[in-house]
Amino acid sequence: MSVLFGSWRSGTHDVLRRWLAGATLPWSPASCRRIWFAALARGDGEAAAIVRLEHAQRKTLSRDRLTQSRPANS
Repeated sequence: MSVLFGSWRSGTHDVLRRWLAGATLPWSPASCRRIWFAALARGDGEAAAIVRLEHAQRKTLSRDRLTQSRPANS
């Protein structure tokens, strides 16, 4: 987790750490950091940042399911 947050630590990151602990996908630090800080930079709060992460996760899972359900070309 230190790669994700570097030396900047606060209670704010506890919310993100808890979400990551229960995430379905193995998030890369870069992807998670990009979504989290983009939401905060827009003035959205932590709850909105978590919603954005959930949305990104659902979108990725949906895309993966579609890819897996397509028959391979021979």
